[in-house]
Amino acid sequence: MTNIRMTLLASVVVFALAGCQSTSEPVSLTQETNHVEQSVETQFAEVDQVYQSWLEILKDSDNLALYSPTHFRQLADAWLGSTEVYKQIESEPALIQKDYSLFSSKSYKQVFEENIAKVDASYRELQGFKLKADNALADSIAQMAYLESIATVSYFPSDYKKVDSDYRNLFIDVRDDKLEAAQEKQVKFLAKAKLLEVKVNHKIYIEPLEKQAAVLKKEGLSRVAPLSFDRVEGEITLATNVVSTNPRDTQSVQNAVKRVEFELKHVAQVAHQVKLLAAIDDNKFEPIVLEMENNLFAISQKIDGSDYRDTMLREQAERILTSVEGLVAADKTNALKEQLTALTLKVETLEAENKKQVEALAQASAREQQLQQQKTRDEQYIRRMDELVASLKQLQVAPVSKTVGEVEAPVSTATPAESAPLIETPTVPVESATQSDAS
Repeated sequence: MTNIRMTLLASVVVFALAGCQSTSEPVSLTQETNHVEQSVETQFAEVDQVYQSWLEILKDSDNLALYSPTHFRQLADAWLGSTEVYKQIESEPALIQKDYSLFSSKSYKQVFEENIAKVDASYRELQGFKLKADNALADSIAQMAYLESIATVSYFPSDYKKVDSDYRNLFIDVRDDKLEAAQEKQVKFLAKAKLLEVKVNHKIYIEPLEKQAAVLKKEGLSRVAPLSFDRVEGEITLATNVVSTNPRDTQSVQNAVKRVEFELKHVAQVAHQVKLLAAIDDNKFEPIVLEMENNLFAISQKIDGSDYRDTMLREQAERILTSVEGLVAADKTNALKEQLTALTLKVETLEAENKKQVEALAQASAREQQLQQQKTRDEQYIRRMDELVASLKQLQVAPVSKTVGEVEAPVSTATPAESAPLIETPTVPVESATQSDAS
């Protein structure tokens, strides 16, 4: 009985515990699921940021292959592996925490990070090689860039391939720290590349001219107009020397080419005229001579109305040339006359302004003289007035002193009328002084 009770009690406890677990389990699973989802989202954001950053860095990295093909292949392979893993994670983010394969205990994220680490290591090494090679091989880099700019590979693909192979070997020596060997090879490379540069420019500029000259020679122009054709060949030689000496002096090369093109047209024109003369029947050259003479006459008429047909054709041409030189000189004289006229007008303007200034100065001087005279007159007037005031003061003192004298002296018998002039005398000098000052 006791055993049965214990068994039942144990069963109840087990069911009770089971019931408790069943009620609390959903809450625990929900929290764990949320935590996993947040972790996956955060980790994918980190992976995505790293991938996008390297995608931007490696966008223009193909030129790094020149500095070390081996390291660049390692970089490319590691980046390809990173891209493959990233694409899988991008399509299914939940894979980021799962094993990459049945035979690997690493997760997708760990494999991605290992590939990115390889990418970073290879990229850093390539950047180091680049920094060292750009300094040591600067001349070769510039030379190769120029050969590419003139499309060397399209003109001489075989020669370009050989030069390009030598060029790439220079970077391998620099990568392996064989700097002395790289410098020796660079000298040879530059010499070979310079020859190829001249060869390309010769093909671009000189060869078309040589072909045109060969066609004219084949047509017999070297026999019909040998002197003119010799000038063509001479200009071609000069143009060739310009290209060989300094093929990058584009202006000089183009000028030399233009001179050759002019002589090619010239020899064709001369040969044409020679053939016309040779085709004249029965020695009827008079029409040709008259036509030439009429052309010269038309020119002289246009210049100054002269007629030189009574002289030889050569003399007619010389006189026309003299007339043209006179016109040129006259143009210069006219220009000088215009300049002289302008300068004369300017001088006249300056003289007129100077005259005005002189007149103004004279007027100012006269005014100053008048003011000085007025000042002198004022000073004289003041001085006279001072003298007059002094005289009046003396006249006012004189009667007082006389009255005192009368006390001591005997009584005068003079009448008032006789003493009046003594008082009236000052009035006369005052009026006369005033009149003289007014004048």
